[in-house]
Amino acid sequence: MRRLLLLLFTGVVLLTGVLAVGARPAAAQTAEPVKIRVPITEQGFNDKPGNFTINVRQGQLVEITFVWDQKIHMGDEHVFVLDGYNLETKTINASDREATWSFVADKAGTFRIKCDLECEIHDVLKSALLIVTPAGAAAPAGAAGATGPDSRPKSQLAIVAPVGSARGSQVDISVTASDAKGAPIPAARIVLAETVQFYGLDPQTVEVASATTGKDGVAVLQYLPRRTGERALKVMLDGNAARAPSSLDLKLTIGDGPATYLVEPPAGIPGVNRFLVSAIIVTVWGTMFIVTMHVVAIARAGRNGGPGEEARDA
Repeated sequence: MRRLLLLLFTGVVLLTGVLAVGARPAAAQTAEPVKIRVPITEQGFNDKPGNFTINVRQGQLVEITFVWDQKIHMGDEHVFVLDGYNLETKTINASDREATWSFVADKAGTFRIKCDLECEIHDVLKSALLIVTPAGAAAPAGAAGATGPDSRPKSQLAIVAPVGSARGSQVDISVTASDAKGAPIPAARIVLAETVQFYGLDPQTVEVASATTGKDGVAVLQYLPRRTGERALKVMLDGNAARAPSSLDLKLTIGDGPATYLVEPPAGIPGVNRFLVSAIIVTVWGTMFIVTMHVVAIARAGRNGGPGEEARDA
């Protein structure tokens, strides 16, 4: 009887050990860190409009790297904070582009990630979420870093612009911004960006003009082309909490024209014509010539001996 109990006890211990060993890979898999890079652009988190969501399990190690990747608002700076975890990044900008959080998601719930600075694109950097699913609960819907659909109302743009122009000649581009129902959007900032390529560098998108819409939703962008050929332009309406961003591509063919920079000739002196100016110049130079000849004659006379010297010799 004792032998039977001993064998039974031994079997239970071995079975427990086997189950523990078999469970270790699953536990290790659950504890795998979540690493994600989040580019920050004019569109928002992850270069996309809408609600950006990161799903993790409670107890996971989370590494989130924010990457400054803007193309238009080159002076923007960002500091990101995570509500509920008291986390804050260093400042990122065009010179210092990356900042990383590394932490254990030990609190379950939904936590907001936002930019804590009033930047040009602040309105699109307030809607990121970190969703921490409690340990033992069902897996979160969507992979880590999944982007949710944009629930903001859509906006739309209409452009009136010439097909082409000449270099150095101002081009007026009329833009009408309206919401999903067709109502005008007043006091909205419209940006005109151009894709340019400098020698030895990759193509870059830079802001070349901007304007604010009036009560009728219309803004006029004033573009001054400095290069010939087909110019690739983009008209953009920034999004905010009330509306989604919108953009339209625009191409203009720019031909040869006057120089971009002109230097105006100096204004003439009133009452003085060019003949009088010429006469004055001739008189001045003639006087200088006569004086020079007298100086040369005096110098020669001194070297050859003057009348006073002849009298002393006699």
